[in-house]
Amino acid sequence: MRRTNHELVGSLLAGMTASIEPPDAQIEPHIDTINEWMAGDDLAIIHDRVRNWQGEDKWLVKAQDGFAHGSPLAATWIFRQLNQTREASLEAVFESELVLGCNIMRHPEFAEGVGHC
Repeated sequence: MRRTNHELVGSLLAGMTASIEPPDAQIEPHIDTINEWMAGDDLAIIHDRVRNWQGEDKWLVKAQDGFAHGSPLAATWIFRQLNQTREASLEAVFESELVLGCNIMRHPEFAEGVGHC
């Protein structure tokens, strides 16, 4: 009898045990602030809201800094892609991610960003 990929992966994973403790949750404790930041459909307003947030939580400050100093073009692409696939199937989301990734890599800003790493 031929086993499906799902069955093969399941049997392999069943015999494995985690050798380390998973890290503490990062998003869940901050979800209220994240939802406040990301409310609405205008990226400029969201950007201002994040930039003007004044708090002391180190995780949120790091997220704020990354968003404030990241690529505006990448933020626009990702924001648009997230909104377009909000109600999509998982397959459609992955397909959209693939298309987005391929398009981003062709843009000159991608090569510039990689050069800064």
